[in-house]
Amino acid sequence: MNKKKKTLLIGAVVLVLLIAAMLVLLFTQPKGEEDTSSVDSTTSSESVYLYEEEEGSLKTLEVTNSHGTYTLEKVGEEKWGVPALDDYKVDTEMYEDVADRYTQMSAKEKLLDTVEDKAKYGLDKPGATGVATFENGNTHTVYVGDMTPDEAGYYAMAEGDDALYIITVVNAERLLGSELIYLDLTLLNSFDTEDAESYPTLENFTLERKDLDYKVVLEQQPKQEASDDENNTQMYASSLMMTAPIQCDVDAQRADEEMIMTLFGLEAKEAVALDADSVKEKYGLDDPFAKIHLEYDGRSVDMAFGDKADDESYYMTFGKNNVVYRVKAESVAALTVDPNNLISRLSILPYIDDVSKVKIRFQDKTYEYVLDGEDDDLSVSIDGKTVDTDNFKQLYQLILNPSLNAIYLGEQLSDPAVEITFEYRDGSDPDVVSMYNDGGRQMVFGINGVVNRTGRSAYLDKLEKEIQNLIDGKEVTTDW
Repeated sequence: MNKKKKTLLIGAVVLVLLIAAMLVLLFTQPKGEEDTSSVDSTTSSESVYLYEEEEGSLKTLEVTNSHGTYTLEKVGEEKWGVPALDDYKVDTEMYEDVADRYTQMSAKEKLLDTVEDKAKYGLDKPGATGVATFENGNTHTVYVGDMTPDEAGYYAMAEGDDALYIITVVNAERLLGSELIYLDLTLLNSFDTEDAESYPTLENFTLERKDLDYKVVLEQQPKQEASDDENNTQMYASSLMMTAPIQCDVDAQRADEEMIMTLFGLEAKEAVALDADSVKEKYGLDDPFAKIHLEYDGRSVDMAFGDKADDESYYMTFGKNNVVYRVKAESVAALTVDPNNLISRLSILPYIDDVSKVKIRFQDKTYEYVLDGEDDDLSVSIDGKTVDTDNFKQLYQLILNPSLNAIYLGEQLSDPAVEITFEYRDGSDPDVVSMYNDGGRQMVFGINGVVNRTGRSAYLDKLEKEIQNLIDGKEVTTDW
């Protein structure tokens, strides 16, 4: 073998050996430690504690930090409380959690046996101090210093122990926070979405906002009872109807599902202050940006939203809790909803088998459709001539869906461009839909003499075109 080939062969062998060595190192070295900032665990198999006492034996925990001083006290068998919160709705599980943590105070690890420079770890002037007293008379004091550089924990020490520990973020935050951490942040209880019977019955929703010139009021639809004298042909997509600033049906998905029902299960991000009545001005709650009144299942609750706490949240009060909370704006759709998006895009919705005649009057011509029979036996005629039923049903869908898109607060109009009259087989009063062309791109919509919404004026041309298609035996389409 010549020298050149031998050199290449040796080089190849060395390369293979290097790659093999790298793979061994890669697959045999320990995995990186998981972030334990939100759980209690240690970096080794052996648990590390600042102190340990008998379970359930905590008597008091006095906490001092930048917010002041408060005391967690044992108030019953396996029950704890903070006296200052006796008149407030609290999270009892938080009481139990803190009592458990500070009965056996665990650490992630012991970092040093002796601390020479406490200032280096923020322990010369601790951010928080917890003094735990137990039923056996023992007392343990814990000091919390700075957060570790990797933000996975906090430096901590115990009185009488020279060692430096790292405790979890959660353990530290229980001492760094005020007594407000014990307040219940669930403002409105949720319901089981899989159980139809657990759904709340909505009765009233009222919204006031500074950026709106009017109140938005949604109220429960009046329940209609079967009667020979009443027209029961209306089908509503929502259990609510808008009664202010106009009266009309609403879009169930946007009003019920996305705006109101999402309030159930509402949780605040944090409690900010007690005795909300005395600090309203500080948080802009003396003159709120928005107010919500909600009635459901015979109950009612009021919410007020003051200043922005940051770009994503508002200060708020809820019911009679007398607490200032901070809540994410995205959790309350009503804070940003455009009321125009709450209205129904549809006209009225009479069931086709309940209708005897549909009259469509343009300014220069009237079309009168006579309906007879029902279901598969439904027949439709105009001027004594039968038209294709399926094709008419397409036209009927177009009539019912003018794609209305905005609230109309203007003056009452006259001389409609199109008027559609629904006459009913039971002899009840007819419904009259009127549409007015404002000369631009919008048409104004009204029902039974009351104008309330607007839509695109192109709908008027589309309607006339499809009426002619039906007459000519061409396919009627609803797309436009």
